Parts: sequence; structure tokens; C-alpha cells
Amino acid sequence: MDRITRVAPWTALPTATARRGAAMMFDAVTGLPTIGIPAVQTLTQGLLGLLLYPASQAEINAGVVPAAPWYFWGDVRRYGAVLDGATDCVAAMVNAAKVGGHIMIPGPMALASASLAALTNSGIALVSNTTIEGYVGYPITITGSTACDVFYSTNVSDVEFIDVYVKGNGIGTASLGYLWYIKCSAAATGEMKNLKWIRGGAENFAGYYWIYVDNTAAVTYPFTKFLCEDAHFTSKTGNNQGQSSITITASVFGFSGSDTVLTFYSIKDCIVRNCVADGTFIKNFVYFWSGTFRCKAHGNTLLGFGADAGTLNDMGSYALATYDHSHGTGLLPDEIEFYDNTIDVVRDCGVYCAGVNRFTVVNNRVSGQTSTANSSIPKGALAFNGPNYLTCSGNRIYSSAIGMCLTQDSSNTWARFKDNVIEAIPTNGVGLQLSGTSGGNAPDIGVDGISISAASGATAVKGIYLVFTATVGCNNLDIQNFDVTLTANGIQLLPPTPRSRRWATCASGLGNCAGSRATICSG
Repeated sequence: MDRITRVAPWTALPTATARRGAAMMFDAVTGLPTIGIPAVQTLTQGLLGLLLYPASQAEINAGVVPAAPWYFWGDVRRYGAVLDGATDCVAAMVNAAKVGGHIMIPGPMALASASLAALTNSGIALVSNTTIEGYVGYPITITGSTACDVFYSTNVSDVEFIDVYVKGNGIGTASLGYLWYIKCSAAATGEMKNLKWIRGGAENFAGYYWIYVDNTAAVTYPFTKFLCEDAHFTSKTGNNQGQSSITITASVFGFSGSDTVLTFYSIKDCIVRNCVADGTFIKNFVYFWSGTFRCKAHGNTLLGFGADAGTLNDMGSYALATYDHSHGTGLLPDEIEFYDNTIDVVRDCGVYCAGVNRFTVVNNRVSGQTSTANSSIPKGALAFNGPNYLTCSGNRIYSSAIGMCLTQDSSNTWARFKDNVIEAIPTNGVGLQLSGTSGGNAPDIGVDGISISAASGATAVKGIYLVFTATVGCNNLDIQNFDVTLTANGIQLLPPTPRSRRWATCASGLGNCAGSRATICSG
């Protein structure tokens, strides 16, 4: 056997002088090692960044090359953002949104409205499985005076904003001015679900909605599960495009389902809770439209909706609303719940509904409702127009022109009022107003436990005001456990002689009355 010659490894290398600046290299063709001089000898920030944070698979898939790879994956500065609150970062945010995943904005960001408007759909497109995280005290500011949207998503799921606060530019049109437009199209290939806005908030947006879930084009798939909680929203002068038009909304949230699909609810399980909003210069906080199901607004503090002097009465200023905009051709909003909300100072209605099934309004506090104009819609701190299966319980109304108002016809089902308090009704005001329509007798209204009182010195106040005619009344109206004080008319009938009348313990027109039961039958 041949002897193995032991050779010191350095004897096989070039001399020390020749090795200076050299490194182990690998031939590009054979892959065999050799000694050579690297083309780049300086370890730059960019090279170090690529070594520490090489392009992620998501970046490769999206075709995005990091502009500043020394920043951690998902940091918007990695894609070229300059977080000084003035430099336009739209291009950087577009690339970050293409990649998706966890996007971080660790400083004040500016987005130029002209750059946003130039994008497809006039906003930054979001993909599924994206979390955008801001930092408290570092807002996103929309600069310039071009009408635009900020974020736009089509047929996506699992998107959330955390601690993101956006300052709009106060510019809106019939189709622009949205903070986040969530579009569900007929081309969807599956259910869209799980979108969130957690903490943070927004101000100074002038679109018809600030955050809008639009599934009006639903054909096969619903949208399911939206949550906003603990956010703060503030309106500014000029945010309301519809000050003199009832057909134009100016709402923080809107949820619109299909007007034609009858086989499934197109928007389900949407919740807005524990938010604070100043709506002085807009009209609405939440709108649940046709095709919505199991949707809720609770624990919110809502101030001043429609209170701006430029907004006219009877133009649709409701803090919380649910409405069948299909007018019977689609599915009515169903299982809508508004509870534990505080609503201070509102023009038309604190809560309003028109055409809704199984509507629950519980433990809300409403004060300062002002409008009595009734050319388009009933008014009241709580106003109900044609609901089916209404439960209104435990609410407290203070200093409102009309405390509660219900209008029903023969197409509706029962309504129940339980343990409500209406206080400090102003001059010419009404505590509880119940009425039928030309559509026929209201079928079944029950009031059990109500306390009504006028403000000190107020005159011409109606406690319980029953607006029925000789031809339109209520088939079964039952009022129990009531206490009406300081009013000109405790219980007033209009006209004074309905089709038939039966009283147990009090008569119409009493200034103060209390009793265990009063029943009116007009059928």
C-alpha cells in the first residue's frame, strides 16, 4: 500500500502575500473551490442587510425588491418610506401592501392624495393575510387636495389595522373620499371574512362612508365578520356632502348587502363596539343596510351627529341606523342589535330603523335630539319605522324633542317597549308617539313600564301621543305600568275618538297620570 504523504495545509495555498485580500471562491460553472479576489471588498449597509434580512418568499412572489433591505421584513422603510410626516410614501406603501403579511409603520407617514388617486381604484390595494400596525402618536396624513381613497380591497379576507390613525384631507365626491373601501364582487371565489380595525381611528374624511363594506354585487358568497373596537373618529368642517339631501349619507361605517339576492344574507356578523366618535360635521356613525344579518353596535360614545348648523333637519342625521334600501326586493336587515350606547346631541334620530326584522334596542342613553320635522321620516331619540319583532328595553332618553316614535302598518308584526325612561321633554315635545299608516292598522304594540316627565317650565308637552285615525289604528295596543308627569296631556288620542276605545284606569288628556293598565283596541 502506498504511503499517504502528510502535507501541512498551508503548503497547498498561495504565499501569504498572494493570499492578501483573497477569499474562498466557487467556480460559477464547476462549483469547485478556488482562491480569488471578490469583486466587492466593502461590506456595505445594503449587502449586510441582504445577509441579515434576505428577500422573503412573499417579496419574491410579489416581485418586490426591497429599497432598503437593512430594515426588518414588513417595516415600510424597507420599501423606501421616509417617515418624516411630509415625504410622500405612497409607492412604499403600495409595495408593502403587495407583499402583505405584517406591515409596520413606526413613524409619521404622509400619503399624497394625487398619488393615491392615480392608483387603480384610487387607493392602496390590500391583499389577504395582511396586518398593518401603526404606532400611537404617529398618524398617517393624507396631503394635497385631490379626491381619493386611502385603502381599497376586493374579495380579500384576514386583513386588520392595529393602532393606525389616519388624517384625511376632507375632500370627497360621490365615489371617493373613503378611508377603506371593502369591495366584494361577483367574481369572488369564496367567502370573504375576518376584517378588523382595532384602536387607532380617523378624522376629516368626506366620502359617503369612511369604512364601507360593499357586497351589493353578491351572487354566491357572503361577507362575514367585521370588527371595529376601541377606535376614535372625529369629523371636521365640510365632511358632510349631504347637508341638504336625505339621499346622501355621511357615515363613518356602512354595510351594504344585495338588494336582490334572497337565498342568503350577503353581510353577516359585523360588530362596531367601544368606539368614540364626534359626528358634528357628518350625519351617521353606523348604517346596516339590506341583506345584513346578526350585526351589532354597542358600547359606543357618539357625540353631535348632524349638529352642525349647516345640516338641515330631516336630512337623515341618525347616529345609528338600519334600513332596507331594497324597499322589499331584497332581504330585510335581520337580528340587528344596538345596545349600551351613549348618544349625546343628535339632530334627527339617535337610533333609526326602516324595514328591519328582529330589531333589539336595549340600555342606550340618548340626549339632545332636536328635530321634529317629519316630512320624510319619523323623528325621535329612538325612531322606528315599520320594524318587525321590535324589542326596546331599558333605554333612558333625556331632553329630546321626541323621546320614542313608532310607526307601523298591517304588514308589520309586534313591537314591545319595556322599562324605558323619558325625562326633561322640552316645550311642544312628545314622550312616546305611536301611530299607524295608510298601509293599515298596526297589528300589536305593547308598552310595559314607562316613566315620562317634562322639563321644568315646559309647556304643551304630550306624554303618550297616539296618532290613529278613524280608519287607521292599532289592532292590539296595551300600555301597562306607566307614570306620566308634568305634561299637558298624559295620554292623548288623535283623533279624540278612535274607532273604539277602552280605558282601565285613566282617561285621555290628563296632565299627570299613572296606572297599571290602559288598553286601546281599534279593530
